[in-house]
Amino acid sequence: MYKKEAKLRYFSNFTAKIDSMFLHKIKYCFWTILFFSMGSQPLNAQNRFKGGAILGFNASQMDGDQAAGYHKVGLNAGLRAIILLQPKMDISLDLLYSQRGSRTVEYESPEFRAVTLHYLEVPVLFHYKDWLAQDKNGNSFYKASIEAGVSYGRLFNTVPNDAFKLLFFHPLEKDKLTKNDISLTAGITFMFSAHWGVAARTTQSLNRLYNPALYPDDLVLGRYNALRSYFVSFQTIYIF
Repeated sequence: MYKKEAKLRYFSNFTAKIDSMFLHKIKYCFWTILFFSMGSQPLNAQNRFKGGAILGFNASQMDGDQAAGYHKVGLNAGLRAIILLQPKMDISLDLLYSQRGSRTVEYESPEFRAVTLHYLEVPVLFHYKDWLAQDKNGNSFYKASIEAGVSYGRLFNTVPNDAFKLLFFHPLEKDKLTKNDISLTAGITFMFSAHWGVAARTTQSLNRLYNPALYPDDLVLGRYNALRSYFVSFQTIYIF
């Protein structure tokens, strides 16, 4: 019992440190992206930095929620900073507002269950581009790219309906949902011009949104599953 309590105290202290670090890092990311976005008009061909805007949606689900399918749809929008490494290689840093969660459909449950998870998300992606083309204004661009990287998400609000609260009462207590999410992400982008494009991406959380092993009282009840989120994103991209 003492070891379990020590483990919980360690986890709580570790999370508090991450919370403090997060507030500093998210401010730095915001100002970095804003700087690149506002100052991204190319002065010459050697310009290494660009900025952009993203608007799209997520289709998400969770392991352990007693539902299946990407039925929960939510907003995905924000800013992008781009560092040009080579003609065919970029690194991008996004700052996104991202809605995830879970919802049931009729054949899965007699009661409609849904939860919306509100995240601030910071994906860092490596892009490899190909298919060189020119738009009608003579601007050169690559039409297609593949990308992969890691993403940090910060959960700042949770909105469940009554049926979801009834089934997952203990995990929904504020101190039991994991605020910091680390994910792997990969996708493809297709550009219609030097400025406009669309992207599709899949994201899988590495850590759990809720881990009953950290809460012995919940584990004894035997009916609370571990929760882990994953989702696909569809985005419209504008490069300044």
